[in-house]
Amino acid sequence: SIYTLASFYGSRSKDGEAESTSNEDGEKEDVYQFGVILLQIITGKVMAAASSELGSLKLQLENGLREEPSVLRSLADPSVRGMYAYESLRTTVEFSINCLCEDQRKRPSI
Repeated sequence: SIYTLASFYGSRSKDGEAESTSNEDGEKEDVYQFGVILLQIITGKVMAAASSELGSLKLQLENGLREEPSVLRSLADPSVRGMYAYESLRTTVEFSINCLCEDQRKRPSI
């Protein structure tokens, strides 16, 4: 539909300039939510996006990245531990933490 295309490509102001701020904000919120989903998959824990549990888990994972591999592995969902390469876990955790960055401008793009 036209609405869908307009919302996808951004609306236009009267002088033809793109008004993409709201779309960019929406994209960065989607990236944040994707980071939440990734952390839920990695850890096997379900949590709200704005919960203190999420902040605590993010901090634990950030610390786990600086520690021995066994620390980061211990934070992973027990049902999948040992079924992946450590570097894959590390990369996924790093990416999910970047998605959860407080500064929207520092989050990855879609």
